[in-house]
Amino acid sequence: MKALRLSSYVLALGLVLSTATQLRFLPSFGVGELLLLVWCIFISLKVLLKNRSINVSQSKYFIFYWYCSFLFLFIGWEISLILGYRITEGARDFIAYLFNSVLFFLFFVSSDLAQRFKFLSEGYYMISVVYLIVVFSILQIDSTFAFKFLLFGGNRLSGFSDNPNQFALLLLPLPYLSIYYLKSASKYSLKAFHLLSLFLAVTAGFRTQSDALIVAWGASVALLILGFYIYRFLKRRTMVQYAAILFLLLFMVLLLFINADWIMEQKNEYMEEIIFSNSQTGIRFNLWLNGLQAMSASPIFGLGPGAFSGVTGAFQQTEAHNTFIDWGTNTGMLGITLMLFFLIAIGYKLIKKKKYLLIAMLCAILVFSMFHFTLRQPMFWFCIVMIILLMESNETWKYGNYSRKP
Repeated sequence: MKALRLSSYVLALGLVLSTATQLRFLPSFGVGELLLLVWCIFISLKVLLKNRSINVSQSKYFIFYWYCSFLFLFIGWEISLILGYRITEGARDFIAYLFNSVLFFLFFVSSDLAQRFKFLSEGYYMISVVYLIVVFSILQIDSTFAFKFLLFGGNRLSGFSDNPNQFALLLLPLPYLSIYYLKSASKYSLKAFHLLSLFLAVTAGFRTQSDALIVAWGASVALLILGFYIYRFLKRRTMVQYAAILFLLLFMVLLLFINADWIMEQKNEYMEEIIFSNSQTGIRFNLWLNGLQAMSASPIFGLGPGAFSGVTGAFQQTEAHNTFIDWGTNTGMLGITLMLFFLIAIGYKLIKKKKYLLIAMLCAILVFSMFHFTLRQPMFWFCIVMIILLMESNETWKYGNYSRKP
């Protein structure tokens, strides 16, 4: 059990430090990636030396997803070579995809998955909270060090990441996990600790000034509130009330139809103002549009791994900063369809099982991914795996131990 806990904590530390890009000694490889690689080697040797059969039943959908994705990537890569598009970062992206797929495949097929995940989630939680305490302590004690290493541009909190958005990805699931543990905590000391972690995570998140993170958190809260009121509104309604609601909706559609020309005119003016401006929003829209243009060169299978967007045009080897568009340029409509099916299936099961907090977490991850390309990041896949395993668990997870649902 101690070995299982230790190896899980090493994996958790590697995941946390994979976002600390200032600690990298190679462009895409640092302390975090080294710990993850060591964990992969350890688990592989453990499986081989003990001659254990690999149980793929728990990871069959994960294997299917990556098998199809790599197939699309290879075909897209061939197409890009035929079309004459040579992308220098393609090999780096492919290695990142391969690394993530192997990492979480080994996690799924390793022994004692439930217990390992319990230790992993606790490890990520504890290490992240300690990390935040250290960061905030340094901000108070040594302003010179903080300005040089912890603050991006002198005011945006970035931790030991090169930019605040990498730090934001680490913070993204932390409030939800804090609330998850808080709900099941029985001791006041644990409740206080979880409230502290929630406060630190939200404070750090706002201090990153990451639009994607703040919008993602806001969208998840809005989704929960909207879902709650829709449920309350539709509960125990009479046929007359349903007819009135239907009439109101039809009336709104009619108003939209009557004013369609004016609405389209205003929309076109607004889009032109955004696209042709030099603001961050304008640049982001240009990256999205140019990413879609690049995708149109090979819409079915994509163009393989690499960055194909650009600020002033397509194929300038810049990411679109949108996971769905960037993945579309890599794997085409087939890849996007597979990803959406995968995510929708998770969302459907969450709704069916009434896992509202996990629904909010999934919403936040998807919204954040619309502003950044996250598929190369182990933290993104950890968030998805955490949602899946918490959803499938028949137990309420407590910090430190299990407790059966009442």
